[in-house]
Amino acid sequence: MKKTLYNCYSDNCCGYCKLHHCSITVKQLKKKECLKKQCWYLEKNEEHDYWRQRKRTKELRKERKLALAGLA
Repeated sequence: MKKTLYNCYSDNCCGYCKLHHCSITVKQLKKKECLKKQCWYLEKNEEHDYWRQRKRTKELRKERKLALAGLA
């Protein structure tokens, strides 16, 4: 178990915050809006499923946009 924000502990951490010196879960990541802010201090845990799901969602969005542009 790793220490996370707000003095909690979790085994399901998707990243590490170099500013707060602790791990961060997906829920905390969304609440703090780290990705939206493009936070310099966020270090991704590439092995976590969240990043794979996010990458797949982005790919699907791009494919959809290309398909719509081709029909127009």
